[in-house]
Amino acid sequence: MKKRIIILSLLCLFILSSTAFATNWVLISKGMFGMSDYLEADNVAKNDNLLLFWYKFNDRGVWKVYKEEENLTTDQYRHLEVYYFHGSQISKQFLTPTAYHSDSGIKNIINMALKYAKDGTDIGTVPNPQ
Repeated sequence: MKKRIIILSLLCLFILSSTAFATNWVLISKGMFGMSDYLEADNVAKNDNLLLFWYKFNDRGVWKVYKEEENLTTDQYRHLEVYYFHGSQISKQFLTPTAYHSDSGIKNIINMALKYAKDGTDIGTVPNPQ
């Protein structure tokens, strides 16, 4: 009897420790050809003039997840990290920040991110796009 309880306890501990954390992907826009933009709303941070957030879209079956930094003073953004997912597995990653860009197309994403922003700089690790 004790052996069964120990095995059951270990099994429960294993199942609970491997549970993935849920993400809160919010639809920003639905584009042509099924390419929709999403914001991870639970992890948006604003520190002075910088806004940090996770953003994703599906490009022909590959989820692309970006860690973005927006300079609210200059109205420019850059990719801090980029991850490509096939299913729930990372197939490529780029960890070198890009140069700052200006693009009016990202305005919808920035405006949505500002609605969810909390003070700070920590937006966690790359969220699973699924």
